[in-house]
Amino acid sequence: MDNIALQNYVKAEVGIIITVIIVSITMLINNIWATIPLIMIGSFSMYWIGVRVWTIYIGAIIMHSILGVAGDSGLIIVVLPVTLIEISVGLFLAYSIKKVLNRKAIKQIVFVIFGLILAYGGIYMHFDIFGNPVKYLKAQDGIETYIRNTYEGKLEIESIRYGWKMNNYHGQVRSKDDFRNTGKITYYRFGDIYDGYHYKIEEKQAQEARQMLLSMIKQKTDFQLIDINLSTSIKLPYNKYTARDIYLGEEPIFVNINLEPRKLPEQQGYENKEAFCEEAYKIVKVLEETGWPYTEIRIGFYFNDGDSFYSIVISRGIEDLNDLLEIVQIITIPSFIR
Repeated sequence: MDNIALQNYVKAEVGIIITVIIVSITMLINNIWATIPLIMIGSFSMYWIGVRVWTIYIGAIIMHSILGVAGDSGLIIVVLPVTLIEISVGLFLAYSIKKVLNRKAIKQIVFVIFGLILAYGGIYMHFDIFGNPVKYLKAQDGIETYIRNTYEGKLEIESIRYGWKMNNYHGQVRSKDDFRNTGKITYYRFGDIYDGYHYKIEEKQAQEARQMLLSMIKQKTDFQLIDINLSTSIKLPYNKYTARDIYLGEEPIFVNINLEPRKLPEQQGYENKEAFCEEAYKIVKVLEETGWPYTEIRIGFYFNDGDSFYSIVISRGIEDLNDLLEIVQIITIPSFIR
């Protein structure tokens, strides 16, 4: 192999390798480097050292194909065209500047101006997909401030990634005491914070409470699980529980139950509100036997016409069936929201 052929081979390999590295940094590293248009800068720089242009495109396509197979192929379909545009913009800008330096002709300046306009558009597209450094640092500061004020610094940020669909920054966080306790805290573009780490804890304990209630209802009543649509929610104090803690009945929960008993005649349902309350009271007794605090208990049954339903809303202790009969209501759904 002669020297020229060897040089061409090396330049081709260098172009592919450097492009693969740059794309990997942009796509896989969840930090501020992803917000910098490294692909455009890289293609601009590689043009000046004589790297074969086609190798840059090949390297980008290869790496995006690998990432598409291993991860989110839908995202790659969106990102690959942006990457190819960034490469083209970087190469064109380098080509335009080289023309001006070589010929020093006024007409060549037009190429540079056009190249700068394309570069601006390419950078804007990059920021639209990966975020920009200024907003990244603002989001990082916002999340760190929230952690410091809410969790007394007991959490730390593992990484921050820009969510291009909703224009938000998602911080992956973990507990300093137990790295297994992880979650996400999202910084919205107007400065609001969504604490997915805390919500994950609430959701876990709510589901645990739900499973325990269903189990007790099945054991202590004649209801089958298929007859009950039960959901729970809970508001926990911040910085008190972790994702590994279980629900112990200390915090008040909200319980919503829709009765869907299969044993009732299909077209009839409960004969009257007294019959409905008698069935509902079986469940209320089970819930009260747990000794758990409740913010509210709601029990309902939709009539077969779909226009009305029985509703019981309990926000205080229930002594007997008569208490339910006093608060049961028949609610008709307004026609404009049916």
